[in-house]
Amino acid sequence: MIDFVPKDKIYKPLLIYLLMTNNEELIKNKTVISPRTISILKDVSNKYASLILKRYTEKNYLRRIKKGKYTSSYNIYAVASNLIYPSYISFWSGIRYYGKTEQLLNTIFVACTKKTRDIKFENYKIKFVKLSKKYFFGFKKEISTNEEVFIADKEKLLLDCLLFQKYSGNIDEIIKFIEGENFDIEKLKIYLKKINNQSLIQKTAFLLEKYKKIDLGLKIKTRNYTFLPIIDKEKINKKWRVKTK
Repeated sequence: MIDFVPKDKIYKPLLIYLLMTNNEELIKNKTVISPRTISILKDVSNKYASLILKRYTEKNYLRRIKKGKYTSSYNIYAVASNLIYPSYISFWSGIRYYGKTEQLLNTIFVACTKKTRDIKFENYKIKFVKLSKKYFFGFKKEISTNEEVFIADKEKLLLDCLLFQKYSGNIDEIIKFIEGENFDIEKLKIYLKKINNQSLIQKTAFLLEKYKKIDLGLKIKTRNYTFLPIIDKEKINKKWRVKTK
């Protein structure tokens, strides 16, 4: 859901590149560029490439994201998910991308594999959330406004949100996402088995049964209860071993 790209600024893959090189294939769908990119394309030094980028920024063809990173894109999801590799949009921003929250977010949450400082870019804060390799999977590349966006698939997004709720809005946002989406249940079960986190299995199974009438049919291998901050008249669900308010 790209709802904040100005209609008069729908991005075409770095039009500025076409002013610099005839090799269109090399720059197809390129969202974030650096001096090294220009250096390779134009066969110039990094210093001269930096000067080129500075000049085009001064002319408002490009905008500076951080030192050495530039864009002409107005698609914040494309910008955020192309700053480091590998990475993908997830958590509350993923819910927004799929159009399942009405909240306009100034923080864009990006899952990645290494510790990375947050970036303040114009009106946005791009927050990088480091995941262990165990959790880093289940994302895809989509083309949006002619740009590549790396985004969690819906099944992995649900699990990311339940694993890291502090980056996912309140529990009501996750519930709205569950209620509004259709999930590939077999894929979800494969993901749960791969992560092998009993608390996550309990929470996912409980919420899908409560809000989608779907029984995952998974065996709970713990006697421990997990907690979800939702109001439920039962308070304790013995089947999935979940406690609620």
